[in-house]
Amino acid sequence: MKTTSKTKVQLKADIAEFVRNSPTNQPIKNSELMEVLSGHYDWDSKVGCGISHLEVREARYSTKCIWIVRVDGTETDISWHKALKGIKGKMTLHQKMIKAARDEVADQILSFAKPVKGLHIDHVAPITFKFLFTEFFKDSIHATEEHVPQFLRFVDREVAKVWSKYHAENCVLEQVTARENLSERYVKQ
Repeated sequence: MKTTSKTKVQLKADIAEFVRNSPTNQPIKNSELMEVLSGHYDWDSKVGCGISHLEVREARYSTKCIWIVRVDGTETDISWHKALKGIKGKMTLHQKMIKAARDEVADQILSFAKPVKGLHIDHVAPITFKFLFTEFFKDSIHATEEHVPQFLRFVDREVAKVWSKYHAENCVLEQVTARENLSERYVKQ
């Protein structure tokens, strides 16, 4: 079945159900999913030397994610959510900075509470992650090309240290349902 015959809403629901119901750490086959994944902005890099197979694996925050296992045995995760958006090409500096900022404080989020299936850890409004990120980088003294993340971490480790300290001192975390955490209503706060 071609993905073009479905709306993005239908496709998102189908993929979410497939991922949720797939066994973990086993090869999976789904041509529709593969077609969607090919829309990922970093597809060529993710594919590398070629795809052996895909797997669904447990991820942070009691969720599941897709992994590409390459023919040479190397592997990488891939976001079907980003792929579904169909944004091929390079990440912007802003997108890279947000990704690096999130990954730099992942240990703080993970240490907040023991993972519970179906629950996420998130920032309490009004001091959301977006708010903290914007406040920290508002003067742009930290956001330069030399700080573009490499391997999902800030290249400049001093920026990483200062950001991590700032986040730890200013964030307030709470457990919320996965649906609440990922909903448009909640994200816009």
